[in-house]
Amino acid sequence: MRPDAPDLPPELEAVTTLDRDGLEAARLTDVTLAELQAPSVGIDACVLERVVLAGARMTGAHVRDTRLSDCDLANADLRGARLRRVEVHGGRLTGAVLTGADLSEVLIENCRADLATLAGAKLHNA
Repeated sequence: MRPDAPDLPPELEAVTTLDRDGLEAARLTDVTLAELQAPSVGIDACVLERVVLAGARMTGAHVRDTRLSDCDLANADLRGARLRRVEVHGGRLTGAVLTGADLSEVLIENCRADLATLAGAKLHNA
């Protein structure tokens, strides 16, 4: 069964960065945020397109109703993250760490994810 799609609002505010304050109902496009340090960041009802988050540290992140297209999350640290109704299309998850994460209604397709770590992660319709 295919996971539920993100519940996105019809209008999203264009933004230029992601920081510890997180994002809500926003569109972030063509931004490099490699090595971002944002533990427990919240991302809700957003679209991220061609965003580079390689090596980002976002442990305990809460990501809900969000679509990531052609994003680079190689070696991102997402330990203990909670993802709900999230779609990841294209891009890279190579070496991403999702140890102990909780993924519910998550779709990952056409995405390179070799060496990604999901030890102890909970997957619900993902």
